[in-house]
Amino acid sequence: MRLFLAVDPSVEAVEDLARVVDRLRSPGRSVRPEQFHVTLAFLGEVPEESLDTVAVVVGDAAASAEPGQLRIGGGGRFGTTVLWAGLRGDVDALRGLADSLRSLLRAAGIGLDERPYRPHLTLARPSPRTTTAQLRADVELLARYRGPYWPLDHVYLACSHFPAQARHERLTTWPLGP
Repeated sequence: MRLFLAVDPSVEAVEDLARVVDRLRSPGRSVRPEQFHVTLAFLGEVPEESLDTVAVVVGDAAASAEPGQLRIGGGGRFGTTVLWAGLRGDVDALRGLADSLRSLLRAAGIGLDERPYRPHLTLARPSPRTTTAQLRADVELLARYRGPYWPLDHVYLACSHFPAQARHERLTTWPLGP
């Protein structure tokens, strides 16, 4: 099972951001709004027999995490391959949750993606025919964007499925805080 841990923006935040994504000029593939999420930890391929361990670790981390308020704001690109939106608000609480999850999962023997944590929402993957001017215009649009606040109040475990288009199946959700 290809697993990751994430938090979701609210319906209102997704709808607001989707209007901005519709205005992106770069040709390529946009992430469908129902797939918008903020990844906290990418676990990769995890054997089914490890799910109980993951559930205990995530439950413990979620119970000790501080809820908060986030908003989608700013954005940019990773090279020429990904357009992303950034986060504002209680980003320290989000980072603390991600750090706790990653540390506890490693201690439990669950392998993780080792890249540094960069809180963001992936929005689109421009095609190779995207021009520099199109990318620059999209980055400027994203840099000015500020969406509505939404509660950071849960974390969930999801499984990725990759047929023709990515689909994420939510397996379990935990509330944050005691």
